[in-house]
Amino acid sequence: MDFRHAIYHLFEEKRISERKIAQILGLSPSTVHYWITRQGESATTKSGRPRVTDADTDQALYNASRKDPFLSAVDLQKELTPTCSVDTVRSRLKQQGLKCRTPARKPFLTQYHRQMRYVFAHAHLHWSVPEWHRVVFSDEKSCIRPCSTYLQPGYMQQHRFRYWPPCRTESVRHAALCGYAAPR
Repeated sequence: MDFRHAIYHLFEEKRISERKIAQILGLSPSTVHYWITRQGESATTKSGRPRVTDADTDQALYNASRKDPFLSAVDLQKELTPTCSVDTVRSRLKQQGLKCRTPARKPFLTQYHRQMRYVFAHAHLHWSVPEWHRVVFSDEKSCIRPCSTYLQPGYMQQHRFRYWPPCRTESVRHAALCGYAAPR
């Protein structure tokens, strides 16, 4: 929209025709005519409904989301902006670059899991180092390099950090995801 001010300057102060302004700025004559006829207050003010939240509220939502990664949009709305909708909170966080992610659930080890690990360890005591290098364990499937931007806490969790301890919640409900069912 920087060309808008150039159009006004050339038309009002320099008294150049619309067609000549279009040639100078590399715009179509209809675009130049549109902005000249729209000149004034209507050219700079937005039409439509005013925003429910201001910049300070948007920043407070963002900061609260970064401070506690496990707060949902519903929690943030109840806590900080009871007058606006949950969808508004979600859109404000999305505008800030945050994405909604559900934290990964890591199951606690049950007694059955410990027993199965013990059996596995005793069955593979004789393995050599090259044999162990051919094995990929489930917690080695993602490589994480520590750096200053490794975690974007808050509403957004980058996918590669899904199973990093601060990005997940502990759970017993999904113990069957370990590859074998836990006894009930």
